[in-house]
Amino acid sequence: MTNNREDEKFNQDVFRDMYKDAKAQEQEAFSQDNSEQKETVVKSVPLVAKPKTENRKTFNFTIKPSVREKINKLAKEYNYKSSSRFIEELIERI
Repeated sequence: MTNNREDEKFNQDVFRDMYKDAKAQEQEAFSQDNSEQKETVVKSVPLVAKPKTENRKTFNFTIKPSVREKINKLAKEYNYKSSSRFIEELIERI
C-alpha cells in the first residue's frame, strides 16, 4: 500500500515539475524581444527583395496635341494609370 502512495506522490511531483517547466518556457517565449519573434515569422515566409526605385521628378515636354491623344489612347488601352507611366515604361524598355 505504501508503495502505491509513494508512486502516486512521485507522479504528482513529476507532473507538477513538468507543468512548472512548461509554464516557465511559455513565459520565456512571450517575454522575448518582439523583433526576435518577427524574425522567426519572416524566416518562415519566402520573401523577394523589392527592387530599389528611383525617385521621380516632374519634367515638361512640348508635343503636338495629336501625339498626346495617341499616348493617352495607348496608355488607356494597356491599362496604365497615367500616360506618363506608360511613356516611362516605354522608354525604359528601349
